[in-house]
Amino acid sequence: RISSHYVTATSALVLVLLVLSVLPVVLLVLYPFKLFRKCLSKCKMDRVCITMFVEKFQGSYRDGLHGGRDMRFFSGMYCFMLFLISQYHAIPYEEKLKLSQWLYGAFIYLTFAIMVAFLKPYKKTYMNILDTLILVHGVVVCLMLSRNYFIGDETQLLVVLLMLPVLLLAMHH
Repeated sequence: RISSHYVTATSALVLVLLVLSVLPVVLLVLYPFKLFRKCLSKCKMDRVCITMFVEKFQGSYRDGLHGGRDMRFFSGMYCFMLFLISQYHAIPYEEKLKLSQWLYGAFIYLTFAIMVAFLKPYKKTYMNILDTLILVHGVVVCLMLSRNYFIGDETQLLVVLLMLPVLLLAMHH
């Protein structure tokens, strides 16, 4: 039998998680669209704090003012990606499911690396390149973990995991 204290605590936790994880992502994805901002102003929710919050996250993304595409919604997509990656890392590894979990992680990283590479959401070119390389690094790490799982060799894994970001940054500059 479940105590009412557990139900209350669980309800409060779900509400906090919704407010702290889902609401900001929805706000970041929809805020660049005029219709959404118009709805916020009609509901008297278009406050300065919301605008400041959104501008902090979307400041490095292209805004479409100089003839390009408006990519500010990508900040919400990026938060969603970080949520998926955090869920991937939060799943406990089971011996039978290790390969599928690593492939799931590689798929998430690869999907967003392709999106960043082709959409180029940032104002600065180096940020697009660097972000793509960091996401590709995530793919490589997941694939190396799956490979080393079958081979059973973990000595070279630490060297690769530590040195690959340094090599990527060195190639960038």
